[in-house]
Amino acid sequence: MKKVTKKVIVFVLALAFVFGTIVVNTGEVQAAAGVSYRTYVQSYGWQSWAKNGAKSGTSGEAKRLEGIQIKLSGVAGDISYRTYVQTYGWRPWTKNGAFNGTKGEGKRIEAIQIKLSGNALKEYDVYYRVYAQGYGWLGWAKNGASAGTSGMCKRLEAIQIKLVKKGGKAPGSTANAFKKGIPVASISMADWKYNDLFNNTITKGYSKQLDVTYAPSNTTDKITYSSSNTAVATVSQTGLVTGVGSGIATITVKSTSGKKATKMIMILDNIYYGPATDDINDYSEVTDAGFAIDRAYYSGSNLVVEAYLYNKTTHRVVDLRDVNVSMIDSTGAVIAAKYYGTMSADLAVNSLKLYTFTFENVPPRDIAKGLEITITGSYSYFY
Repeated sequence: MKKVTKKVIVFVLALAFVFGTIVVNTGEVQAAAGVSYRTYVQSYGWQSWAKNGAKSGTSGEAKRLEGIQIKLSGVAGDISYRTYVQTYGWRPWTKNGAFNGTKGEGKRIEAIQIKLSGNALKEYDVYYRVYAQGYGWLGWAKNGASAGTSGMCKRLEAIQIKLVKKGGKAPGSTANAFKKGIPVASISMADWKYNDLFNNTITKGYSKQLDVTYAPSNTTDKITYSSSNTAVATVSQTGLVTGVGSGIATITVKSTSGKKATKMIMILDNIYYGPATDDINDYSEVTDAGFAIDRAYYSGSNLVVEAYLYNKTTHRVVDLRDVNVSMIDSTGAVIAAKYYGTMSADLAVNSLKLYTFTFENVPPRDIAKGLEITITGSYSYFY
């Protein structure tokens, strides 16, 4: 009887020891691994922390991401990340909650790369996708691959980040996670002729379209135009140059990838010049009395013609009668005509007198390219 009892007690104690060990082990439960992140958003500043695939940022508000912080929890190892920032390009790698990007500079993030190291990399893949200007949500990238755009000047507006067990299924489509632009390889501006004489000139108050060629034609680069002196010439973002004031300005066309071309543009006054005064004074071909045009120009909305009356008769010219002035531009259109009737002259033999004819509210024309001006009438004189 004593021998049997001893064996039973040993068995019970052995079971108690095993069961006690089981109870202790089931109490050691690890927290689930996770990733937290927050973004610095245009106008709003820091957003609240998001985690495990939730959205951080905005969508549909046209607000750029400017900076980001990312950190791990529940797993050993590091999470590193870097952003591609407007003007600066790729920023240096940061990790474990440190800031990456810019603040207060108005610079957009265009792309991001995120990667794991240490035990985190052994146990998990990190997936991330971004909401990009013009595209919406792109596909999921992972483990250091680029997400976003390059060479397209597109802002990121939101991001989602998620840890997935190593080799596990992606949270969604991985197609088109990163869109790369097509840069301009070459760009040029052609010369143009002005009145078959001067290169690259425009009359003040008029506009001309630049002839710009770039390759490849399917580039995703943004093309911009600028003027070195907007008091002389302005240029629109479609390449239309407008003469503002007399002088010279340099027009530059540039692509976002850095290619550019320049052209010096000369702006001329809207003035038509007739024969020089010296030629009028010469009288070499004058046999009677008549007019020689000095110049025509715009004064506000009025078109003004200045002409010299010359007298090579043997008598004093007293007055002019039935004076008519008409002007035809280089296209053949009559732009002004006026009857002046009788005008005083009192012009001695072999002398000149300047007359000014004003035409009100004449629509602007490029008279610098040439005018056909006709002045007709008769004169009376004293012997």
